[in-house]
Amino acid sequence: LLGFLYGIKKEIMQQPSYSFEDWELAQFIEIFKRAQPKFYNEGTCIKENSPGEWFFPGQGQAPFIKKGIAVCRRCPVQKTCFLHAMSLSDEHGVWGGSAPDQRREWIIEGLTGEEAWERLMEADALEESGSDLSK
Repeated sequence: LLGFLYGIKKEIMQQPSYSFEDWELAQFIEIFKRAQPKFYNEGTCIKENSPGEWFFPGQGQAPFIKKGIAVCRRCPVQKTCFLHAMSLSDEHGVWGGSAPDQRREWIIEGLTGEEAWERLMEADALEESGSDLSK
């Protein structure tokens, strides 16, 4: 996620009419870090400083989502992260190994976080076994 914030800084710095000093960004990141749940710092995405576009791809960058999900699948806080996103009804970005479309569908269905987690684990198992989900 911090990589995502640095990406924002880069985009802002490219705007000719806007000046964003490094110390201002550092202050923003510190405030953001204090406001986030404790599990964030345990995430593989943070520890490995994964590129933000893998988790919050811009328009036309959807293939990056698979890279983000791959990072999540080996993360020690994957379930915690997923349940956090579901508790907030967050339909944006990759959280806990789930794509935004998956969570949106489960939120609309009214699934609890635990029920959605079971669906995610079932989908992951099918994908790993090479089963065709369209059958």
